[in-house]
Amino acid sequence: MSDYRVGTKKTWEQTRRDLEECFRKWSVIDWNIIAEPKKSKLVSIRFVLRRKEVRLTMEQEWYAKDNLRRIYLALDDMRMIEVRGLGDVVQEAYLQLAAPCGHQKRDPYEVMGIREDAPPDLIEVVYKTLAKKLHPDTGGTAEAMAELNEAYEAVKGQ
Repeated sequence: MSDYRVGTKKTWEQTRRDLEECFRKWSVIDWNIIAEPKKSKLVSIRFVLRRKEVRLTMEQEWYAKDNLRRIYLALDDMRMIEVRGLGDVVQEAYLQLAAPCGHQKRDPYEVMGIREDAPPDLIEVVYKTLAKKLHPDTGGTAEAMAELNEAYEAVKGQ
């Protein structure tokens, strides 16, 4: 994982407006932010581009507003890559690269062993059951517990 931090002075609302402008320029009209900035640093953005739904999630930063800014910066860079006609070149390059170390995360639904349409009460029961098995105090590992906690945070709000 990189030590790079955004640490933006931009407010949540300023970044939301920047996202709105980015999506306008990209002709994206169906988009939304999925986050509870006062409760969690986890931020997701869902949008539809060329009839395909895309969801980006970020929680590397200490604050939700900074995670939102990171996603905005990535999306605006992606848009500009397309504007410059470099999408195919960048895609080809990324397909040849190995995944960055520390960023090879499993799908949160796979981690929890549930389907994407699982009801919230089942998600909670599965989490508690797995937490009992994976917690370091009961024979699990800190890494396994951290992966479970991250997966739970990702799926419980969706």
